[in-house]
Amino acid sequence: MYDRGLATRLHELTATLFDLEETRMSGGPAYMMNSHICSALWNDYLVIGVGNESVSKFVGGDPLTRLFDLNDKTMKG
Repeated sequence: MYDRGLATRLHELTATLFDLEETRMSGGPAYMMNSHICSALWNDYLVIGVGNESVSKFVGGDPLTRLFDLNDKTMKG
């Protein structure tokens, strides 16, 4: 189950900045732009889409970040 307080904060932060569509995933809410997931709450994780060319900037040196994998399949893009 996802953190509803975090979901509320994420919605409040993004609602005024971007034109996002909120939808439901199996683990919690997801926020989409142009049919692509920008961010989502999945169980205890905040999932953020950064694009393939930016992954190494965000994932690598920080022990609190990692690639998102669902059922041992790493999400791309």
